[in-house]
Amino acid sequence: MFVVGKASKHTLNGPEQEITKDMIVRQGDKLVTAADAYVYTRMADGALLVVRPASTLSIDLWRYDAVKPEQSQIKYTLHNGLSRYVSGRGSQAAKDQFRFNTPLAAIGVRGTDFTVWSQPEVTEVAVRAGGVVMSAFGSNCQKEALGPCEGRSATELFASSGPGFLQLKSGEKQPQLIPLNGKVGPDQNSPALINEPSAKEDKSGSATNGMLALKIENRVEKMAAQLNAEAVTQMQAAQVVPVPPPLAVWGRWGGLATNAERDQIVANLLNGREVAAINSYYILASKPGMQTTLPETGTGNFKLTEHDGIVINPQTGKAESTRVLDGSLRIDFGKQRFQTDLKLEALGQMLQIGAAGKVEPGGILRSDLFVSPTTVQGLVGGEGAGQASYIYRQPGTNGLDISGATHWNR
Repeated sequence: MFVVGKASKHTLNGPEQEITKDMIVRQGDKLVTAADAYVYTRMADGALLVVRPASTLSIDLWRYDAVKPEQSQIKYTLHNGLSRYVSGRGSQAAKDQFRFNTPLAAIGVRGTDFTVWSQPEVTEVAVRAGGVVMSAFGSNCQKEALGPCEGRSATELFASSGPGFLQLKSGEKQPQLIPLNGKVGPDQNSPALINEPSAKEDKSGSATNGMLALKIENRVEKMAAQLNAEAVTQMQAAQVVPVPPPLAVWGRWGGLATNAERDQIVANLLNGREVAAINSYYILASKPGMQTTLPETGTGNFKLTEHDGIVINPQTGKAESTRVLDGSLRIDFGKQRFQTDLKLEALGQMLQIGAAGKVEPGGILRSDLFVSPTTVQGLVGGEGAGQASYIYRQPGTNGLDISGATHWNR
């Protein structure tokens, strides 16, 4: 239904494909997202499957019987990263034939909506609605099986239990319930991009207006059209800074007083433009169908003309502004490579941001995955390829999450 950033689909017997809107996914497919990519998929039973950044998820088994949903069989494996799942008619009617695996744990459903974070040494699960049962693999809980694992190795979690999440570390025999109390949970490890759709379990029995699929699809389509974003933390209202003639404009999301104010900012930003890049805090938009002709040789040294940045204070969890002291952007058009660096000041300390990456067709700037500590997405273009704009994010530096947007001229 919705895709942002670079994501790919790997099939059993076919080539790797870039994920695009309206693409069909099937049993046996593996979905892989880059460091700033998000994929929302609506399954045929109305379920919502979200794959967040730097994640790999396999659709191991998917057999849905619309006439007899209680005979459905559904199984996923989240190899790494984070995924959110909102149950559809198949998993609701056939809970004993549904399984969500990670390399460490088996997860069965008791209800509707949960989030899973998977790393080699730990699996964490949080519940928004309904409940889950989680178990470590062992003699009584096989990876190949379907349905929830029960017994002493299993732990249940329900949304009604209060704030907290389940955690299973490598070598442990049973998941532990971790009260939040300021501790990081699955959703904080990989926050939602924008206002992900909420879903309530359909108890009406209706096959039309009450369908979970319809609720989800309407919400996501509206979200994609309006980009009605909510900040992870409280920030001031977004500002839009065009560079005439504008190559691109950017916006920063904030905790606004009213929806009307937020909608007005969204309308101003996307008026006649399309999304060029987006991350958890910033969005870059450009005119649709913009044709960019880049030099085939030579290099360009760009000067920083506009900057806005924030850093999430690890002590308070609030966003505070950064101040740019110096910046550089160099593009080698012959090699189709770029290098950028920013020197920032925030929270009484100096911060260094740097990235290198490719200049892709159409003037798209994209930093090297798993190489550059900072994720950069942007554009270069305009008359004589004299302008550039990008947004950046560098999470995890000394406990700081740093993001920003820049404009550059030659």
